[in-house]
Amino acid sequence: MFAVYARYAASVLDTATALDDARRRHRESRALLELSRAVAQVTTGDEVAQRLVKAVPAVVDCDRVGVFLWSEQDDALTCRAVTELAGSASDLLLDVRIGASDSSAIAEQIERAETRPLNFDPETADAFIGRVMRRMGSVALVLVPIVAHDHYYGFISVSVAERSERLHLTRALEETLAGIAAIAATALDNARLIETMAHQARHDSLTGLLSHRAFQESLEEGVRNGGQRTFTLALIDIDDFKLVNDLRGHTVGDEALRLVTHALLSNVRDGDTIFRVGGEEFAVLLPGLTAEDARPVAERLRAAVASIGFTVPLRVSIGLASWPQDASDRQGLFECADAALYTAKHAGKDCTMCAEPDQDIGKEGPVPQRLLNLLRNKDGETLAHCAQVAALAVKVGSAMGLEGDRLAQLRLAGQLHDIGKVAVPDRILSKPGALDDNELRLVQTHPAVGAEILDAWGFAAISRFVLEHHEHVDGSGYPGGLAGDEITLEARILHAVDAFAAMTADRPYRDAMSTTEALAELRLRSGTQFDPEVGAAVEREVGGVAHSSQNSSTISVSPLGSSIRREQITNSAS
Repeated sequence: MFAVYARYAASVLDTATALDDARRRHRESRALLELSRAVAQVTTGDEVAQRLVKAVPAVVDCDRVGVFLWSEQDDALTCRAVTELAGSASDLLLDVRIGASDSSAIAEQIERAETRPLNFDPETADAFIGRVMRRMGSVALVLVPIVAHDHYYGFISVSVAERSERLHLTRALEETLAGIAAIAATALDNARLIETMAHQARHDSLTGLLSHRAFQESLEEGVRNGGQRTFTLALIDIDDFKLVNDLRGHTVGDEALRLVTHALLSNVRDGDTIFRVGGEEFAVLLPGLTAEDARPVAERLRAAVASIGFTVPLRVSIGLASWPQDASDRQGLFECADAALYTAKHAGKDCTMCAEPDQDIGKEGPVPQRLLNLLRNKDGETLAHCAQVAALAVKVGSAMGLEGDRLAQLRLAGQLHDIGKVAVPDRILSKPGALDDNELRLVQTHPAVGAEILDAWGFAAISRFVLEHHEHVDGSGYPGGLAGDEITLEARILHAVDAFAAMTADRPYRDAMSTTEALAELRLRSGTQFDPEVGAAVEREVGGVAHSSQNSSTISVSPLGSSIRREQITNSAS
């Protein structure tokens, strides 16, 4: 009878043991499923590590868990997450850097991409692991390698502070640890793919610089979060880069881009950020600097590129605009820097130009960005010409005693003096030969059209300056045939500055004049076409500029009847 009862008891105990084992397996399976779901949502290796240290103790009877991942940057395993420990123990583990030479056991794991867990006690022959175990108070330790597709990601460290038998590597425990490692490996594989894709989306594959997308995000963040904190945007364009590709091929062009990138990276300040925003276009964000303060940095970048020893000379033009001085939003800041870059190109390339900031002009407000966009869409060269005219007009006006609102209005009139050209067909504006009478009459409508546009926008004061900016002091100009003091001083300044800018720029029908030649033409027409006092002020402001290297011929200019095309001062960049 006792034997029968014993058999019954053994059967019940077997059933209870099997039930407990089933329940344990269920808990482990559920915990593994929850772990799989948890890590499926993460996108970085650090997030995977954080989820592992929280989930593993629900699956394995242990006291602490750490996750060590291989860092290419450190050429070592670094602790990315660890169970919270008392005192400074957590910090100790987080500071650990394990190189292949520190531990023979770990080195073998790395070299062979080994998947078998390794069990250790404090008396292990691996001196490094033994030392760490003793400092952490561990009586047993299991290192579970994380491997996927023969790629070694790192390991999970599972340890206990008492009862070392809890981590005895039974078949069941090995299977459980293998399941955890497989889930971790898949998650890290996915995270690596996502991180690679994110990096590629934000970085240029040729130069390694941040890309146009990252530039737009950084610019938006700077404007949105910067408040009144100043920063400057520098737009950099390689001069005549198309010639490099056309004459030497794209392989040489790619090498040129890499050399320019290296020159820029080597000469920016700590904290400055460089982007490649187009084929041969770069952008640099310079925190803490106004455009004028950023000019020395930009000049250093320009000089660094110019000093590159290459099969062809490499040069860059740079446009600067600062936040919040030059614009009220991201797009406006970019357009100001772009306009400054156009001005630099227009001024002969290989130079740095600052944006002309929008200024308060009383009741009439700042330059409407949509009008500038209208000019840009019509012709980028015209926009650059207008920026140059505005900058020089302000210098001449200031030299002649204008100040305050009057000077600000002159700047605005300079920026928009050619807005009427939006009504002139492109085929006429870009025509390389002489205009016929009908075409010339159409071009000569642009002051009146521009005045009407500005008046409609509520810019009544500057609309008059724009209307009169082609009148001559002897009455031979247009559209009203005004003479002498009938023409506003601002319009007389714009006329002289406009003519000077046009003469010193290349046109489809002739090369640019030198500064000396253009000033000579202003003196020659002083008292007939140009106001003598204004002409003298222009000469004082620009007389020290070096001669243009783009032209050495002499071109005679006279109003409506010269040896060059009659409409030089009324067409193209007039």
